[in-house]
Amino acid sequence: MAALFVSECPRLLAALHAAVAARDAVAIDQAAHALKGSVSNFAAPTAAAVAERLELAGRVGDVAASAELLRALEAELERLLPTLREMIT
Repeated sequence: MAALFVSECPRLLAALHAAVAARDAVAIDQAAHALKGSVSNFAAPTAAAVAERLELAGRVGDVAASAELLRALEAELERLLPTLREMIT
């Protein structure tokens, strides 16, 4: 499961970046929801919580908050991914 997340994370983040850049609230909601579901499989409650906040921002159309939340999510993933990579090597 860790290997799948490590390989899919860049695609999920790219989708989030594209959605935020386009200011597309529906796409932000959908991409954040997918990432939240994936990251929830690991002991990363802060990353999951930030993804959930990003999902909610998209759901309510708060695209202004999305860029900051995306940066926070990326910071959390930068902490998580090295651990997951170690697990699969």
